[in-house]
Amino acid sequence: MKIQRYEEFVNEEISKKGLVGGMLAGTLAIGGLATGGAYMRDKSSAPTEEVSQMKKEIPNSFMINEKLLTIGNDFWITNESRENFGKIEQRVVSFGKKFELFDNTGKLDATAQEEVFSLYSVVHVKDANGQEIGRIEQEVLESLGNILEGQNIYSVYDANNNLIGKSKSDMIIKNNVEIYDNSDKLVARFHKPAIQFGARWKCEITPSNIDKRLLVFIPAYISSASSSSSSSSKSKK
Repeated sequence: MKIQRYEEFVNEEISKKGLVGGMLAGTLAIGGLATGGAYMRDKSSAPTEEVSQMKKEIPNSFMINEKLLTIGNDFWITNESRENFGKIEQRVVSFGKKFELFDNTGKLDATAQEEVFSLYSVVHVKDANGQEIGRIEQEVLESLGNILEGQNIYSVYDANNNLIGKSKSDMIIKNNVEIYDNSDKLVARFHKPAIQFGARWKCEITPSNIDKRLLVFIPAYISSASSSSSSSSKSKK
């Protein structure tokens, strides 16, 4: 009965994301013990109420919890009490990685689209009406210069092309990100345990002029990149 419910769940996700129905369901349904563990993990990290009537703003302290039983990398945004503040969903059928941010009422709030034909990572963040909020760029030369320190440098720009912050992430296990503004003041910190069952980010944001929608996509892209690197390494063996 548990496997049957999981297959129905996978088929629903596949249909929602526009994939050819059922082509992955059989594969994902194999391994009942692992599936059961993933199911329990998702239940423990999901919000107690998945859709609310009144919109809630993302607080300064929150969690970004990866959903394990989905196609692509999807995340809940909650607090320690599992209160719902929205979700981030990856659109798998897309040129370049694309994520969408929905508020706790289920309404689209922002999108983040990675450039396809770029020599380095550039992510454009737009609001629900398609207006630019800002972008995140990987600083290739600075990242190479900091490789021995284990740092990967990203710059955060607003819609007017102004540099408003820089992030540092661990290149090896990618479990810690700190963002500083132009005055070298810490404005955001994202952290997840190095070894765990799915990505569970603890997020702290200091009140600033930086739109939170520019920041919440960073853990999603890092988690997705780590998953892609892991899959690529396994396929080469």
